[in-house]
Amino acid sequence: MQRSSCQPSTLCCRNSMADGAAIPYETAARMALREFGLGSAQLQLVGISENVTFRADDDHSGQSYVLRLHRPGYHTVDELDSERMWLEALRSSGISVPTPVAA
Repeated sequence: MQRSSCQPSTLCCRNSMADGAAIPYETAARMALREFGLGSAQLQLVGISENVTFRADDDHSGQSYVLRLHRPGYHTVDELDSERMWLEALRSSGISVPTPVAA
């Protein structure tokens, strides 16, 4: 996937059909990235549905990550934990899925 030319301090994909809808989530996404030592990662909006999903590219390590922010009040903590455990179970059975990280 080719990277866009966005700068770390900007939100990319502003020309998507969700134009502007993710702007309120950018601050939360940047705060989360800093907590994981990825404060300078480039951030790109992937999609908005039940969750807001970003791609974070870390130029220092060359790694790419998916950051998903859930809508407040949409799922309980137990439901979110259940989804994370389900992904871990799939992964441990040999199915290729992203490695979930609890916030």
